[in-house]
Amino acid sequence: MNLPEEIKQLLLRLLRELCTNSVRSRLAWERKESFLTLFFISAGRFPELASGPYQHLIGDWIMQQLPFTLTPQEQELLWT
Repeated sequence: MNLPEEIKQLLLRLLRELCTNSVRSRLAWERKESFLTLFFISAGRFPELASGPYQHLIGDWIMQQLPFTLTPQEQELLWT
């Protein structure tokens, strides 16, 4: 994924936080409902990712990594 270094670092921090929150809350990120909860908890701490020009690129990459699909409505909820 072609992102500026600053955005890559923020994305890595977001992914680490998702993992940490998954362990702490004992939620399995590979289950859709748990992932949505974990992402909602974590993403709010990274407004630069949510409001920046790379939001859709990052969202598309995340969707490719998940073992399930999200509806367009669920995808929009990720960044709200």
